[in-house]
Amino acid sequence: MSVMTRPEPIRPAILIVCLVYVCSIRDQLTYIESNRGVRSSSETVERRLFEQHAAARIAEKKQRTGIPTRP
Repeated sequence: MSVMTRPEPIRPAILIVCLVYVCSIRDQLTYIESNRGVRSSSETVERRLFEQHAAARIAEKKQRTGIPTRP
């Protein structure tokens, strides 16, 4: 009959290395995600400025031609 022995506990060094590895992956993913958000928001700001500029040009053109514009 085989004798059941207690499994050897995980050594603290291995546990620390795994923890550092997991945290570094999490930080990299957070960094990538935050950069994606910044890129998206800058594109949004750029688009908003373009739309405001286009609206200003249309209003100016309507004013020159005498077409009433919305207040």
